[in-house]
This record gives sequence, structure tokens and C-alpha cells, in this order.
Amino acid sequence: MFDPYSPEVQDDPYPLYQRMRDSEPVAYNAELDCWFLFRFDDVLTAVHDHETFVSGQGISVMHGRDTQPAPTLIAMDNPLHDELRTAVSRKFTPRAIKEFEPIVRALATEHVDAFVDRGSCELMHELAIPVPMIVVGDLLGVRPEDRTQFREWADALVHQDPRRPETLEPARAAGGALGQYFAGVIEDRRRQPSDDLVSDLIAAEVRGRALEFQEIVGFAFLLIVAGTETTTNLIGNAVLALTHDPSQHAALRADPSLSTGAVEEVLRYDGPVQGLSRVTVADVELSDTVVPAGSRLQLRYGSANRDEREFPDADTFDVRRVPGRHVAFGHGIHHCLGAALARLEGRIVIEELVARTSDWEIVAPVERWASAEVRGPSRLELTFSRA
Repeated sequence: MFDPYSPEVQDDPYPLYQRMRDSEPVAYNAELDCWFLFRFDDVLTAVHDHETFVSGQGISVMHGRDTQPAPTLIAMDNPLHDELRTAVSRKFTPRAIKEFEPIVRALATEHVDAFVDRGSCELMHELAIPVPMIVVGDLLGVRPEDRTQFREWADALVHQDPRRPETLEPARAAGGALGQYFAGVIEDRRRQPSDDLVSDLIAAEVRGRALEFQEIVGFAFLLIVAGTETTTNLIGNAVLALTHDPSQHAALRADPSLSTGAVEEVLRYDGPVQGLSRVTVADVELSDTVVPAGSRLQLRYGSANRDEREFPDADTFDVRRVPGRHVAFGHGIHHCLGAALARLEGRIVIEELVARTSDWEIVAPVERWASAEVRGPSRLELTFSRA
């Protein structure tokens, strides 16, 4: 039985993924009442068939016990999904994202400056967490003094375990706090609009009507949680992969132009989002297994991206790999709206680290949060030489 919360999966899920792809590519966990898909083709089928595999009944394995303060874009179905996505897409066009490059570069430089002469850092809290939080916070108009609190709320929401009751109450409290906070932000922007996403959402219309309060809160919540957690884990997983394979680190140092491909390879090799769920509205057959209508199933992106049926030599980390159609950011109508921003932030942070430090060494056991959906270090002690 596959258990996304087991120590084996939390520590290193990839050997188990391979066994599941070969022997039980569609597996059921009775305790969680959830099915799991492991092969690339099955996952791709599900993400592109949004009429059979719906998102509107929740995308976690929490069975309706989600603690988010409002419905989010990734947990909606059409036609509302596409209409709301269109309402905010202006902020996420390639031209709009490119304007963030000098901002992200300055932030990455500033944070690396703070520890580069020391020869050591705790990567997550000194770099990987604050940079995405500042970027997304500014996009939403969050006050600088509130950024740390937002990170704590995001941690509580993402790292809850339905079988550990002590994690559920902090998550519920965090969801309520986020809703209350953005109620105040929305009222402020109604009185005095600004050049931020919340103001854009207030001004937007769907089917000739203004967005409802809960819809605006849902967008803000999604960006705070998904927009920071994904990028933070991308950076942490990149440093882990490059530290474990010095030859790839050396290749990136010798040719910085490989940084874009390196980000794509990290997303494929050890992606920050390991799986999101859907609910079937009809019986569906996948890899010779019939999943009944009304079933919750999780699309295990982390396994799909290591499927040797799609990616030759899939367990090898190679920054020179020609990018394939990995599913780290999903596919189809729910392809991550902020993917370009996450890629930009990940690339710039990696470029700054590689250009200014060398001889990376992990000097303490890597700590991780338990999660059924995301993967990345919560604490990463690193020593290095100044380049």
C-alpha cells in the first residue's frame, strides 16, 4: 500500500515510485480512501481530461477537510476556472514576469551578501524562503512587516497530516487568519487602489459582475501558499541535487547559460510538488485498473517525472538534458499560472549561488516537513568557499 506520509516517501520516494510504476501503477489506500497514479501516461491523461477528473471537490488527500479560507483557482472547474484565470492573467504574461528580473536579482544578491563572507548558511531561512515571500508579498501588496507571519501561516496549511490531529488545528487557525487579513487588505484597496494584484482583482469582472469577496481571497491565498512554497522548495531541491552531484555543479559553473535547463531538470528530477488530487465523475480505466466514479485520486507528479517510459535514464540528474514535457507544474487548464515567475526566481537564485560560492557541502541531516503534496527541505545547513 502506498502511503504518501510514510517515512520512506518523505525521505526518498523515488525507489518506491519505480516499484509502483512497474507493479501497481494505479494503487488504492483504504485508510486515506484515495487512489494514486504513478505512470506518466496515466497522469497526463488525467490532467488533460478535466471533465472526468474534476478539481472542484478539492485537490488534497484531505477528503473535504481542507482548511483553506476560500475556493482557489486550482480547485475550480470550468467554466468558472477559465473566466477567473483570464481575470488575472495580465499579471503573469511573459512581458509582465520579465519586469520582475531586476527585482529578483537585487533580492537574491542582497540575501547572498548577508552570508557569503561567513562561508556557511542555513539556506532555507536565509535565502530560499525570504526571496519568494518578498516577491509574492509585493505582488499582493502585503506589508513588509507581515511577511514572516505569512510564511508561518503557509507552513501550517501545507504541512498538515489528516492522521496527526495536532497539525489540523494550526492549519484551521492559519486559514482563518489569512481570510481575516485579506478582508482588511481588500477594504483598503477598495478605498485606495494600488498597482497590485488585489486591486486588479477588485477591478476585474466575470460575466459582467465584480469578483466576489471569497474569490479575491482565494486568489490571494493561492499565491501566498503555492507561489512561495513551490519556489522555496525548487531552490532547496536544486541545491540538494547539485551538491549530491559535483559534476553537474561544475558544469553549471563552467557554463552559466545552462541555468535555465538546470531549473527544468530540477523540476523533473525532484519537483517541489509531488502530487495533487482530482475526483472522478465516471468510472475510468487506467493501466488495466478501473477507478470507480466518485473516487479521489492523487496524480503523483514526482513519479511521472521519473518514468523511464517517458524520460531516458530518468534517475540521472543532468543539467544538459533536453527539457521534456515534465508535469512539475501540471498540464492542461490547471497548468500553474505562476510557473514563469517560479522559474525566474529559481534561475536567478541558482545563478547567484553558483557564481559566488563553490565547494558546497551539507553539514547536517536535511530536515523536511511531512506533506502528501509538496517536497523540499525545511532546513538545509550548507558550507561553501567563496568563489
